[in-house]
Amino acid sequence: GIMAGCCGCREDEVIFTAGATESNNLIVFSFLKKKLLSPGIHAKKPRIITSAIEHASVWEAVKALESLGFDIAVANPDSTGRITPEEVSRHLTENTALVLVMLCNNETGIIQPVAEISRTVHEFCRKYNLKIHVHTDAVQAFGKIWCSFKDIGVDSASISSHKLGGPRGSGALILKKNASIRQTGFLSYGGGQEQELRPGTENVAGISGFAQAAKTWTTHIHDNHRKALELMNICREGLSKIKGILFVPESRLADLQEYFSPYILSVSVPPVPAEVMVRSLDEHGISVSSGSACHTRDKKKRRRILESMGFEKSIIDSAIRISTGPQTTRADIDALVAAMKETVPLLSQLSGRMKKRERQ
Repeated sequence: GIMAGCCGCREDEVIFTAGATESNNLIVFSFLKKKLLSPGIHAKKPRIITSAIEHASVWEAVKALESLGFDIAVANPDSTGRITPEEVSRHLTENTALVLVMLCNNETGIIQPVAEISRTVHEFCRKYNLKIHVHTDAVQAFGKIWCSFKDIGVDSASISSHKLGGPRGSGALILKKNASIRQTGFLSYGGGQEQELRPGTENVAGISGFAQAAKTWTTHIHDNHRKALELMNICREGLSKIKGILFVPESRLADLQEYFSPYILSVSVPPVPAEVMVRSLDEHGISVSSGSACHTRDKKKRRRILESMGFEKSIIDSAIRISTGPQTTRADIDALVAAMKETVPLLSQLSGRMKKRERQ
């Protein structure tokens, strides 16, 4: 009951999983099962629309379905990094089975207009008497900028425990009671746990810890958000005064804060490689990352999101992600700004010299 209260949904709409990666995969691959069970429904290839900025657990799953005969359409972000309802609408066809757009991007913190996209898709469905499932990866948004499933009008959403300081390896899939995918079910078989949709012994400790973390975050969502926004504004202002730092995207500098999570900031310091900046700040006792935790080991995957936003290679290779949490203080932000003020000119000079030498 606690989770349903936190998510603004019914108790029987919460399916516990081992994390958002599993939740995303359950949804994507349920459409493979649906296709196999009812091949006549889509005489043509069923279409899946995904955004170019999705987390790897959605992107790679969709790529797998492409190799199995699905038609994949990719919705690209505009210059501000947002996936517009018009862009999704452009790809809608009568064969479309699934639309996937994340709620908040894990690299840039950009909040996507998922409620508007969902409305656009459902209007299209009403017009042509279709059923298209809309799913959102809400991991970076849940408990921080959003907590009501009903407000965004999607058919399903993935959420994760560890992003709220809860136990790792625990997550949930919020799935509408009337979602047509419930009839076919997922590619999992076994016992009757989780309404027979996700069999296997439940991770009771993980679920309990997740519920408590979700309750704490959703109870204090407005206070936490206000504090995070204050710190983010101080951070933006401080970094904007340092020559050589670029905001990713540039619109982050403008006062459009309702379009961004106050917990994530992406900046770039070309020509300094992201890894060099990460190590340098680490020596100052400050932890930042070269992309999201899931992508730091794979440069190609990290580049995909920023490439889709039209950034050139030099900016992408130098991009770092600054994340804050409820423990972050004003002193932490001041320390970050001071460290970057000291290191950016030195590293820019050094990297510039090295690049010049490479060209000779």
